[in-house]
Amino acid sequence: MGALDRNIWIFQWNPLYWPAGEGLALLDAGEISILELMDSWYCPKHKDEVRTGDIALLWRTKGKPPNESLWGIVAAGVVSGELFEGDGEGRFPGPFVPLSLTVDMRDEPLLRADLLHEPSFARAPIVTRPLGTVFRVSPEQWEAVKATAAPDVRSALIALESATPSGP
Repeated sequence: MGALDRNIWIFQWNPLYWPAGEGLALLDAGEISILELMDSWYCPKHKDEVRTGDIALLWRTKGKPPNESLWGIVAAGVVSGELFEGDGEGRFPGPFVPLSLTVDMRDEPLLRADLLHEPSFARAPIVTRPLGTVFRVSPEQWEAVKATAAPDVRSALIALESATPSGP
């Protein structure tokens, strides 16, 4: 099953606001990877469309210092389960989707500035209307992401799209 047989989403991450506390400090110190830090994502929008097996791209925005040069895709993986409700303890109440991020791209991120050279991606909602946490990626934008990626990252993204999704 290929990527076009399922949805592709960008989940926007602002490290100034989430995750708070020890997790981000451990990440900054190199004691854990981004793949260990992110196991689910707040999903108030598109919650009826996000499905197990969909491709997930983690988009970093802001950061320390707030600097647009850091914005872009820093990890990729899949939605690994069904939507669930946060309990208000450790997570704020609301809908979340579990993520299995398997491609850590922080050493070779797909930066916003580079992706903007691809005309289809320049029209992506994460670029034109970046308020929110979840954004649909069109097939053309997905092709732009792969075209912009370094060869090893591109291979990992292609492997994601050819993996058989689990779930309904």
